[in-house]
Amino acid sequence: MQCAIVIPSLNPSQRLVDLVDDLTRSGEIIIIVNDGSAEEHLPLFNLFKGYPNVTVLHHDINRGKGAALKTAFNYILTRRPEIGGIVTADSDGQHTPGDILHISEVLQKANRCLVLGVREFDPSTTPKKSLYGNRTVSRAFKSLFGVDISDTQTGLRGIPRRELSWMTAIRGERFEYEMNMLIQASRRRLTMLQIPIETIYIDANRASHFKAVRDTWRITVLMLRALINRGVEHKDHVNRRRTQLDWRRTNLAIQPYGNLFLLTRGILRIKGPRLTVQGALPRRPVVFVGHHQNLKGALAVMVWLRIPVRLWMLEVFCEEDSCYHQYADYTFTARFGIFTPLAKVAAFIASRYVPRLGKAMRVIPVYRNPQQALDVTFAQTVDALCNNENIVIFPDIDYSNDGSGMESMYTGFIHLEKYYYQRRQRHLIFVPIRLDEETNTLQLGKPISAREGEPFGKAKRRIEAELLAQLNRAD
Repeated sequence: MQCAIVIPSLNPSQRLVDLVDDLTRSGEIIIIVNDGSAEEHLPLFNLFKGYPNVTVLHHDINRGKGAALKTAFNYILTRRPEIGGIVTADSDGQHTPGDILHISEVLQKANRCLVLGVREFDPSTTPKKSLYGNRTVSRAFKSLFGVDISDTQTGLRGIPRRELSWMTAIRGERFEYEMNMLIQASRRRLTMLQIPIETIYIDANRASHFKAVRDTWRITVLMLRALINRGVEHKDHVNRRRTQLDWRRTNLAIQPYGNLFLLTRGILRIKGPRLTVQGALPRRPVVFVGHHQNLKGALAVMVWLRIPVRLWMLEVFCEEDSCYHQYADYTFTARFGIFTPLAKVAAFIASRYVPRLGKAMRVIPVYRNPQQALDVTFAQTVDALCNNENIVIFPDIDYSNDGSGMESMYTGFIHLEKYYYQRRQRHLIFVPIRLDEETNTLQLGKPISAREGEPFGKAKRRIEAELLAQLNRAD
């Protein structure tokens, strides 16, 4: 089994270069994720372009260690079939090359286990914030989940490839993600091997991005919430299965949405005109393709389509900071011409609401960076489809067009067909969906899919043409 070393990194130092130099001399495959580092650190990442077996993935903004790990996992699942397992390591020098290689060797021998490189904490030499954080969280984890892990915060972990799919769906973007990984692993009864490693703290661990009080509190609350809601995952699975079994009999499927969306949807249903859905639903998960219509089409689908769907949403609206700047610097000012002070107030309110609404809707972020669009958005989408979930996409080029017709669309989403076919050995179904304001209906078009043996390029052009024709049809 060939393993890869995954290293998430934010504003790294020369220690990352030294670590990569040592690992490449051993012939290791290395995947580095630049998690939105400051511009002055970019030359360091550029050094790795000429390194053999080193790949650097980039986040345009800092999204957190959990998000960086998921980016690497998705990249491996979609682009690197030869990699059979991965070892995650930190970039700040806390993990020696020898320990990293040792975890890789253990993983290759025990490739059905989660391998944890655990440190021993000597109170006389361990920084207080690290000692406090690890002891508190480890004791809480044992009390709540019955698994004794001496170092729950270790970033040195060996993970078999077969476990990566569910790990990409785990909630959490920052340090809490690694705790969620352990919680889910314990629920799945995954064997966790604990391998002693060297304990290293450089400059009293000041380079660490872990905030002892804040992140320990966040992780502890996360564990309590997971314990209280320990039946949620099973309930969601039952609901998805029930939705499939009842698909022929009713359009009223159980909606796996959060409370904020359910509240918002209820208000919009009361205030807006009632829409009915016309057309037959396919019996298996599909990609719905609609016309944005300056937000009206998207709102209509999310409010009135009576089956669960996962919406593609631009990633700038998924985080508070980027959402604020999008509204304050463009949407409310340049586009709508709102007086700047008022625009900033409105942007602040919207940026606190929209990302939370997106989480309640379980949106799939769409990244402007082409590589991320493939590695993250596509992987999450295909995972959702394989998990019997539906997707809805609004690929308009001109979102300000609120008419019923579409002149053109982005077509990159049609590449989902290739990745879905690789996983399921059957073609993906695309269903056009359009809002007709005159009749107050959501109209489902004829399902479209690639034909057996049809070259992908030809299928892509045909699918696009048929989608546009149905979305622009005159009734």
